[in-house]
Amino acid sequence: MSFEISSEDLKKVGKIRLEFDKEYAANPELYEREDRIRVLENDYYVWRFLDDKDGDEDDAIKMIVKSLRWRKKTDVKSIRETDFPREIYHVVPSHFYVQDKNGFLTYYNRLKVPPAPKEFLPLMTRMVIMAIESIDHLVLKNKTKLGLIVDCGDASITQLEMSSNRDLMGSVQAYYPNYIEYLAYYEMSSVLKAIYKMVKTFAPPKMTKNVVFMNKDNIDEMIGLENVPDYMGGSCTKPYRKIMDHCPPVEEVAALNGISIEAVKEFHKLYDPLLEEFERKRDELENSGEAGSTFL
Repeated sequence: MSFEISSEDLKKVGKIRLEFDKEYAANPELYEREDRIRVLENDYYVWRFLDDKDGDEDDAIKMIVKSLRWRKKTDVKSIRETDFPREIYHVVPSHFYVQDKNGFLTYYNRLKVPPAPKEFLPLMTRMVIMAIESIDHLVLKNKTKLGLIVDCGDASITQLEMSSNRDLMGSVQAYYPNYIEYLAYYEMSSVLKAIYKMVKTFAPPKMTKNVVFMNKDNIDEMIGLENVPDYMGGSCTKPYRKIMDHCPPVEEVAALNGISIEAVKEFHKLYDPLLEEFERKRDELENSGEAGSTFL
C-alpha cells in the first residue's frame, strides 16, 4: 500500500527543502552529503517529517535538522552487517517478512530471544540502527508504511527491558518519523500488559495510538495466517532464518569491541540452545537458497 502526497503538502515540502538547504550551506560539517541529496530529491522522505508534525513547516524543519545531525554524529552510514556476530543473526531476534493482508511491509520482533549481555549493548544498539535503516530504505522505496509485530509468546522480559524498548521507539519516532502503520503485540501476557501500561505513559503519543493487541483468535483477521511465520501459528513457508557465515564469530567481534571473555561466555549460555535449533535447520536453508542478510 503506497501513499500519495497532496498538492498542498508538496508546496510545503518545497519550502522545507529551501530552508534546509540554507541550514546545510551554513553548517555543512554537521550533515552527510547523501542525506542532503535525499532531502532535495525524495518528496516522501521530507513529507514524513511534515506529516509527523501535523503540517507545521517550522517544526518539520527542526525535526529534519535534529535527525540528520544525529545521523552524522552517530556515523550511521558506516554501519555494516559484518560489524556484528553471525550468531546473533542465526538466533533471529527480528526479521523482515512478507506483506500483511493489507499490503503493508512487516517486521517481526521475537521476545523469546533474550537480550544480549550488558557489555554487548552498544554493539546491539548499532545493530538495531542498521535494522531500522534497512526498514527505512524499503519504506521510502515503496512509499508505504510498516507493520511492526512483536511476538510476546514465551517472552521473559523485565520492566527495565520494556522501558528500554519504549526509549528505542521514542528514538525511532524522533529520527525515523511516521513509517510505522501499526505496532502489534501478539499473545502479550497479563504481566507484560501491566508493565506496558506503566511505561506507555512516557512513550510518544503518535506511537501509542497505533498499538494493537493480537492473539490466535484475531491474527488471521488482522494479518492473514497465510502471511504469518510458523512460530506464531501461521502457514507462510517463506524462511525467516538466514545463513550469515560471512559475518565473524562472536569471539572475534568481542575482541574488536573490548568485550570481556566472561560476557562472551554469558552470550553462549543465552544463545547456544537457539543456535542448536538453527543448525538443525541449516541443510534446509542451504537447499532453499535463502542466504544473505536478515535485514535485506
